[in-house]
Amino acid sequence: MKIWPAIDLYNGECVRLYQGDYGQKREMPLTPQEALRFFASKQVERIHIVDLNGAKDKKATQLSLIQELITASEVPIEVGGGIRDEATVAAYLQAGAAAVILGTIAVEDPKLVQQLAQKYPGKIYVGLDAKGDKVATNGWLDASEATIWDLATAMDQAGVAGIIYTDIERDGTMQGPNLERTALLCSLVSCDVIASGGVRDRSDFQALQPTGARAVIVGRAAYEGTIWDKEEKMNVN
Repeated sequence: MKIWPAIDLYNGECVRLYQGDYGQKREMPLTPQEALRFFASKQVERIHIVDLNGAKDKKATQLSLIQELITASEVPIEVGGGIRDEATVAAYLQAGAAAVILGTIAVEDPKLVQQLAQKYPGKIYVGLDAKGDKVATNGWLDASEATIWDLATAMDQAGVAGIIYTDIERDGTMQGPNLERTALLCSLVSCDVIASGGVRDRSDFQALQPTGARAVIVGRAAYEGTIWDKEEKMNVN
């Protein structure tokens, strides 16, 4: 199971939310630059960066900072949060992003997602952030009528490279990932499925293996050291 640690950015700082609640925001111990170096030292395959301001404000508000992080990183970076148009997609990819993650526009403008998937093959992922079976949009602040099952099938047919499934009710809780829904999504689509939300420790990686997920995004547990071999926590030098 591949580990993709998450760096969630709010006002230029690394933070973690609890169940997607901006009112329950916790600052992490390192700067974004320090977090990049820490995760690179763990030889991870990819780093997952989210512009939380952008997700809430419906536009990429930390574009310059994230472009700098992409350029500085030794590890491939994927980016999500507030990406609503092709210009933003192109800006991140031109900066060297390994992939961009589209969320809200997958619900609001699926034809655009299909066009982008065709224009940038292998570079477009869709984030399915859900409460129960329903997809949340706009930084998890709004509920849609779209289900993860219907949207996953449609986006797979649109040609996206992968789907990132986050169970919002587990995100930041360290209560374990949603194995049942992850496995069902994997059975429905041919593209990659990435699990996210609730990971506690390495036992969750073993539990996710039979689901068919290609990788798992880890947030809080990556910072608190419960997933690394030596239970190492982040230390600011």
